[in-house]
Amino acid sequence: MAIGWDMLCAEEVLKLKTKYPDIVLIAAIPFMGQELMYSPKDKQRYKRIYEAADHLEFITDRGYDKDAYHKRNDWMIANSSELIAYDSGKPRSGTASTVRKALKAGLEVLNMFDELHGYFITTHHAKRYLQNFPHVTSFRYGREGVIFEGDNQPFPVNFEQISNVRQDGAFLKFELNNGVKYVASLTSDTCLINVSNVCAV
Repeated sequence: MAIGWDMLCAEEVLKLKTKYPDIVLIAAIPFMGQELMYSPKDKQRYKRIYEAADHLEFITDRGYDKDAYHKRNDWMIANSSELIAYDSGKPRSGTASTVRKALKAGLEVLNMFDELHGYFITTHHAKRYLQNFPHVTSFRYGREGVIFEGDNQPFPVNFEQISNVRQDGAFLKFELNNGVKYVASLTSDTCLINVSNVCAV
């Protein structure tokens, strides 16, 4: 499971399983220890998916193999009837190679690049940034904005009201157009609201 499209799709399947329990998630893992090269945050995501998957298919039981990703892609093509891809069109990429092989094998291919690329280009910068934090409990975000969960008093903020958002250690710091600042924990439910230097939980 590579960082990016692989893990994003796996996480969406796991969400759907709560509503459609018959869905099966099979994680095709190219080699043992794949996650060791990932950041701590992505290692956590990988572990959650790894533990929740219905089946783990190890393409090789050895460590890193430079051909393992191609072998993994070939295995997925051989065991699938459809392919949902995020192919930017770069001809020498592994994704492009997999799409070509899938089409040649007769699979139906749905490329989400044009639709999603347009979505991410036109969406608000804060929403794009928050895509990196899918499992935070101090706030939730949706199509229109963010809902902060401080002191069990949900407080909604439209994305257009957010002028800046950045990570500072274990916290995300939001600044609104009117000067109000929110500090949301990445590791707990804590959410602080700072108005004119008066901080309320």
